[in-house]
Amino acid sequence: ARDRRPPATPAIVAPRGWQRRLEQVVASWIGTPYRWGGASRRGVDCSALTQAIVAEVFVVTLPRSSAAQYQAGSAVSRGELRPGDLLFFDTLDRGRVTHVGLYLGDDTFVHASSSRGVTRAQLSKAYYQRAWVGARRLLAPERS
Repeated sequence: ARDRRPPATPAIVAPRGWQRRLEQVVASWIGTPYRWGGASRRGVDCSALTQAIVAEVFVVTLPRSSAAQYQAGSAVSRGELRPGDLLFFDTLDRGRVTHVGLYLGDDTFVHASSSRGVTRAQLSKAYYQRAWVGARRLLAPERS
């Protein structure tokens, strides 16, 4: 595992009903075409997608690039993932973050695939296991 751990930033408190809202927002993006540098429903890249979803659900502005988003939140291990965590990959074998997605739970995440557009994928697939860099949690621990 190549998890390079940037410093933690303050966690955000999730609004009431955020998980249902997350599913609604994700569903509204599914099928959007991929467009490098795109940031709209006419075409979107991976970091603009996570930026848009986080803004709609949590009213938080993430940086624009996947590498800059990797500086947000706090590091979390693959075994501790929760819905809302950002997932980071090196899909180009460059030794750095080149792709980001958003974990939805049950081994599933949403991302903007350059070949399929916005889609859900299984984190356990060999491709994503090989490209894994790390995960970051934006959300504060839930209060009981």
